[in-house]
Amino acid sequence: MNKKIFLVSISITLIFSIFVFFLYKTRDNKEKELYVMQIGAYKNYDNVIKNTKVLDNYIVYQEDGLNKILIGVTASNQVYQKIKTTYAPNDDTLKKTLKTKDLDLTEKIETYDKLLLNTEDKETMNKIIKEELRLLNIVLN
Repeated sequence: MNKKIFLVSISITLIFSIFVFFLYKTRDNKEKELYVMQIGAYKNYDNVIKNTKVLDNYIVYQEDGLNKILIGVTASNQVYQKIKTTYAPNDDTLKKTLKTKDLDLTEKIETYDKLLLNTEDKETMNKIIKEELRLLNIVLN
């Protein structure tokens, strides 16, 4: 009788362990989408300097031989529109989708997005966006 109970408990433990392993393995492989707001792409870095003089928050990264200016990153379309209307209402912006498996990054961005949705204070928004861009810059470089 004890051998049967022992075998059943070992079997249940093994099945549970396999389930948990696959659950976490598939969680780590899922790509999440982030939306990045780009306001320009220039071959010449002098143009970047000229066009960022009035910006509070931005990062520049190189891709395909171009210096691209990013002014926001979010996981939410609603936050994307809020950033756009606040910081680039007249400018043509390009909404780029960035797929990432970095769950730490996406979780932090989602947390900051909640804060952005709940504030109208421009100084607070600047601080949040600056931190989001800092996190994005780490991933891009």
